Amino acid sequence: MLALHAFTGCDSVSSFRGIGKMKPLKLLLKSPTHCDALKKMGDDWNVDDDLLIGCEKFTCALYGKSKSASIDEVRYLMLKSKCDGDISVDSLTSSTIDLARLPPSRACLREHVARSNYQTRIWKMANVAIYEIPKPWEGHGCKEAGEPLWCADEMILPQKLIDVLERDATELEESDDETGEQEDAADSDTDSSSDED
Repeated sequence: MLALHAFTGCDSVSSFRGIGKMKPLKLLLKSPTHCDALKKMGDDWNVDDDLLIGCEKFTCALYGKSKSASIDEVRYLMLKSKCDGDISVDSLTSSTIDLARLPPSRACLREHVARSNYQTRIWKMANVAIYEIPKPWEGHGCKEAGEPLWCADEMILPQKLIDVLERDATELEESDDETGEQEDAADSDTDSSSDED
């Protein structure tokens, strides 16, 4: 229960928008695999690969994609679905799409798991009178000021999405260049006709 509380959001760990506490609890009650993954949280100060993989699978299931093991794939598929298959700059900047309801990228999830693990470890050590707590910014998902470190990697978006956005941006720039040239030509035609008057 401690790990579930930390992982789904508490005072020191962010939550997943629109997920809440009941959905993850019901999912855990149905799945011993996810229970085993979260049981390991807080056993050590550091996050091992097994814990990260287990939490990633659990997060995929939270977003309704229990057969997927890649949160980046789930993020991409959900974004594609929200955009009705049209992942473009226009569709992403539409006010009707709430991008905050997408799952985090894997890089961001790694930091979330680190913060959750750190908080759970502190709670699990509550029965020990004196123990040393590492600084949260020493690989535990936080910056020195205590703020969350959302992503330690450069890649926040999946490469597929970056490719689509770069293609659309290039097409948009080319379209703007053509429109600008046409406007310049129209302006020069107007200037020359007014000179004849």
